[in-house]
Amino acid sequence: MAVAKPLMSEVFCSTLPEIVTPKLTSTFVVLCSLGSLIGRILWAYLSDYVGRKQTFAIMTTIGAGIFFSFPLIVS
Repeated sequence: MAVAKPLMSEVFCSTLPEIVTPKLTSTFVVLCSLGSLIGRILWAYLSDYVGRKQTFAIMTTIGAGIFFSFPLIVS
């Protein structure tokens, strides 16, 4: 989280200066933090409910699905 805002600014600000503003990068950091908080609570609850191995399998499946869908989302 500490490097999310500078990383976003350095990587995307030069190519998309009208889109990547300080407000957008701050919002990005807030959403990352919120996602981290919700994920920690959700995955801990799910792990207690269905078990550690099943939770890891679910996390891996969802992560792979999101990762492989990026090209479709971006285009």
